Amino acid sequence: LQVSHDIQKLLDDGNLQSQLQVGAQKTETTIAQITHQAADKLKFTGEYRRQVVTAKDEQFQSETNSEGETIAAKADYKATDKINLFLEQQATLKGVPNNQTSIGLTDQINQYLQLRAKQVVGIQGSATAFGAGVNLKDKLELYGEYSMANSATGTIGSSSSVTAKAQVDKETQLHTTYSVVDSADGVRIQSVVYGGQ
Repeated sequence: LQVSHDIQKLLDDGNLQSQLQVGAQKTETTIAQITHQAADKLKFTGEYRRQVVTAKDEQFQSETNSEGETIAAKADYKATDKINLFLEQQATLKGVPNNQTSIGLTDQINQYLQLRAKQVVGIQGSATAFGAGVNLKDKLELYGEYSMANSATGTIGSSSSVTAKAQVDKETQLHTTYSVVDSADGVRIQSVVYGGQ
């Protein structure tokens, strides 16, 4: 059993980037997750997630500033040494309904390259995502992903992102992500996120 509680709070109203990231004066996310290894190749995971938002900033709408409670169940199956399959079901208990089913796979081509594919179908629409990751001796990781979504109302949008992570030393990691989202109404949003730990 793993339990986490994350609090994000704006200090002195923050700047535009932190206002966009938090989307409220304060958000609290609690996650409880349990995993059961049913067999050598089969693993089950259950999750409960609760998010509470204080003083939501209405100009920003995202998952990080939306109140709600969800439960999810996932089955992972190791088909071969290199191919993993998964099936996941998510249900909304409180908040905007977003029940969905996901199916996907990862293929570890070699020690450096991994390919991913995922299909999601839910009450808000469907999405298909493809991605690839490259790990160079645990010092540098590069990830790319492209997804296309079709909402329940028939609008289509897409997104793509590239992420780089560098392990500088045993205690320091730097990361950056560049993403582009093209919405159905022709609006393109580009963003860059960077940081370290």
